[in-house]
Amino acid sequence: MDVNGYIVRIKEALALEEPENKNRLWTIKQVSLASIQKAFAPHASWNELNDENSKFVKFLNTVAGEENGKYSVFVLRVLSILWCEGSPKEKAAEFYSNCQDGDQDKIACNDKDFKPNLFRLFDLATVMVFKNEPNYMNTDANDVTDEKIESVKATYDDIAEEFLDAVFDVESMLKQSEWEQAVAKE
Repeated sequence: MDVNGYIVRIKEALALEEPENKNRLWTIKQVSLASIQKAFAPHASWNELNDENSKFVKFLNTVAGEENGKYSVFVLRVLSILWCEGSPKEKAAEFYSNCQDGDQDKIACNDKDFKPNLFRLFDLATVMVFKNEPNYMNTDANDVTDEKIESVKATYDDIAEEFLDAVFDVESMLKQSEWEQAVAKE
C-alpha cells in the first residue's frame, strides 16, 4: 500500500474513532484496533489486523501501543513514511502533515514538532528494528547494546540541524510546497 492510501485509511479509522471530530482529525491522538480493523477491512493484505494474536498486531502493540490499549496516531503516521510505498514527494508531504497540525500552509525552521517527528522516525528505523528483530524474525539476540543505541541517539540533534540547514538554507519559514520540494531532494 502506498503512503497516500495508508493515510486515507488511518484518517478513516480516526473518523470512526471520534465521529464528532471528523473535520478536525489532527486533534485525535489515539485510535483503537477496532477502528483500524474497520478502516483497513477492504484490503485483504491487512487481514492480520483481525487476529489480535498475529505477529503484526503484536508488533503494533509494541511500537505504537499506548497504556489504554489504543494506538498512537503519531507513530502510525510515522510508520507510513518508513514502510509504505511512495515517492519522496509523497513521503515529504506526510512528514509535513505530521509536523503541522490543522493544515497550516507554512513551517518554521524551529517548528516544535519537527524534531520529535524526525527523532521518532530515526528510532523506528533503527532502535525499534534492533530491539524487536529477535522477537519477529526468529533470530538470536543481536549485539546492539543500550550504550550503542544511546551513542547513536546523541547524534540526532546534529543530524537534524544539518537537515534543517539544507532544507531552509537562509530562510526562517517556508511554504508547504517549498518545504516538501526541499525535503524530497534531501
